[in-house]
Formats: sequence, structure tokens, C-alpha cells
Amino acid sequence: MSSELKKALEIYRMTAPVGKDDLVFCNKEGNPVDPSHFIQREFEPALTRAGLRRIRFHDLRHTYATLLIAQNENIKFIQSQLGHASITTTIDRYGHILPNAHHGFGDRLDKQIFGATEALPEQIGVASA
Repeated sequence: MSSELKKALEIYRMTAPVGKDDLVFCNKEGNPVDPSHFIQREFEPALTRAGLRRIRFHDLRHTYATLLIAQNENIKFIQSQLGHASITTTIDRYGHILPNAHHGFGDRLDKQIFGATEALPEQIGVASA
């Protein structure tokens, strides 16, 4: 969890109703939120207020995964964040986002093998002309 999200949740928690289960996100009585009511009464109006197009609540999960991929997070970490039992599920679902991952691989490989400087032809066994 990011430090900014932690701060926001701590502030929210101070004003949230307290129920027997001590939930962070709850209704006015401190009980679990009804998902369909939440979507209709909170989520969709929030999208409208923000000037965003209507999306499914589940789309937030895909956005989170996509943002992690864009940050080059480790695919095993992404798998654990999404709760996939198999990394195959993660790759099958989000692999289409990775097609440009191979761009620049040659330069990265050169840097790893030869260091930060460009390899000279004699360093890699090529006779100079």
C-alpha cells in the first residue's frame, strides 16, 4: 500500500462509523456495505462528479494490474496482488499489455554483459577492420 493511500485511509477511518466487525468500509450503522447499493449510490455518482465515463467496479482491478505492469513490477508480485493461484492466469489475462516489453532488450543485455560502456569489437572477439 502506498504511503498516500495509508494516510487517506487513516483519516477516513477516524470519521467512519464503528460496528461490531470494525470495518473500514461500512454503512452508516457500521455493517457491511451492500455491493449493489454501493455501485448505484456511491461509485457511479463519483464517476459522474469526476467527469469520468461509466465503468464497472471490477474494471478498477484491471486498472490496478495494468498500472503495476506499466511500472515494470515483478509478475509474481502482480500475481500475488491479484490473488491468482497460477501465474499462468496472470499472464493469460494481462500478457497482451506486455508486447513492447522486448523493445530495447538488446541494449539492456549489452549493458548487463559489458557494463555501462559500449563494448569494443575486440572485447567481443570481433576483429576490427
